[in-house]
Amino acid sequence: MGLNAAGFVSSAGEYSNVINGSWRGVNGKWNSLEWGGNQWTGARANALNKAGYFKLASRGFFVVGTGISLYQGGDALLNGNYAGAAKSGLDIGMGAFATFGGPPGWIIGGGYFALDALGAFDRPMITTPYTPPMYAVPDNTYVAPPVIFPLR
Repeated sequence: MGLNAAGFVSSAGEYSNVINGSWRGVNGKWNSLEWGGNQWTGARANALNKAGYFKLASRGFFVVGTGISLYQGGDALLNGNYAGAAKSGLDIGMGAFATFGGPPGWIIGGGYFALDALGAFDRPMITTPYTPPMYAVPDNTYVAPPVIFPLR
């Protein structure tokens, strides 16, 4: 779970420096990639380098997490646990979406991994506290049987 959180944070770090043809200067303002910066914004190269390091880290976390999920999925398949194998495949897909999907990927991937960390996928999703009986429940109600008069 720590790998997923680290990948999420590093991907967010990447996009907090460079996104959609803009880079963020040290003054916190967004500037066009065509402009090199000045003494108040800092150099464009610094923002691009920082984003590059975050990008490399997020891709690395994704590769390591994918390797672990592949191992867990293969182990689950060998043991006949098809739900566990499907969960490993879903982890890989959501990790890819969170890593390469930009801000929508952070939201959906981050929500998925937060639910996973809380154990939302470790138990049946639908539970009912009450099970209706399959027979009539006895009570104190008495219904007299119908009186049948013989015909003469």
